[in-house]
Amino acid sequence: MTGRDHRAAQRYIIAVIAGGVPPKFLAAIRTLLDFRYFAQMPRFDHDALAKVEGSLRAFHDYKPAILTAGARQGSKGPLDHWEIPKLELLQHIARSIRTSGAVIQWTADVTEHAHVTEIKQPARSGNNQDYYSQIAQHLDCREKCSRFNLTTHLISIEEGGSLEEDQEDQEDRELEHEPDLEALHIFPTRKIVNYFESAKTLASGVVPDAARCASK
Repeated sequence: MTGRDHRAAQRYIIAVIAGGVPPKFLAAIRTLLDFRYFAQMPRFDHDALAKVEGSLRAFHDYKPAILTAGARQGSKGPLDHWEIPKLELLQHIARSIRTSGAVIQWTADVTEHAHVTEIKQPARSGNNQDYYSQIAQHLDCREKCSRFNLTTHLISIEEGGSLEEDQEDQEDRELEHEPDLEALHIFPTRKIVNYFESAKTLASGVVPDAARCASK
C-alpha cells in the first residue's frame, strides 16, 4: 500500500469494522488513529502533548484485544507479540516534539509533491526520449504561460475589468480548451472502490479464506 492508500484507510476503517470486532479492539484502532492525528498538529502546547501521550497509552492498554482476536497475522499465521520497530519509535514522538518542534516540519509530502509536479508530470508529457531536455522545456513553457496569464490579468484590471469578470473569463477559457476525454479515449485509471460493499461481501462468507475477527 502507498501512503495515499494508508491515509484513505484511516478515514473509513472505524466505520467498516464497527460492530464486527470486540469493543476493546475498536478502541485500540481509534486511539491509535487519535495518536496519529494529534502528532500531526502544526503546533503544540502542554495540553496537546498530553493528548498525544494519553492516546498512545490508551492504545497500549487496548492492544491485547487485537492479539486475542487473532487479527495480527504473519506469514505463518497469527502472531502473539508486538515486536514492530515503527511501533516502538512512537514512544519517542512526544519527546522529539519537545526538543525539536512539530513533527510535520519533517514530512516528505512537500518534496514528494514537488517531485510529481516538477519531474513526473513533465516527463509523462514527453515521448520518453531525452528526459532532461524535455522536462526543462516543459517547465520553461509552463513558466512562460504562467507569466503570460499573470500579465494579461494585470492589464485587464488596469483597463477597468473587475477581478470577478477576469476570473469568469479565465474559467470560460479553461472550459473552452478542456479536452474531450471520451473523444480521445482517455479515461481515469484510478478505480473507485466501495469499501463498505467489500466489507459486507467479506462478512457474508463469499470469500472463505478472508481474515475475520471474532466478536463478543
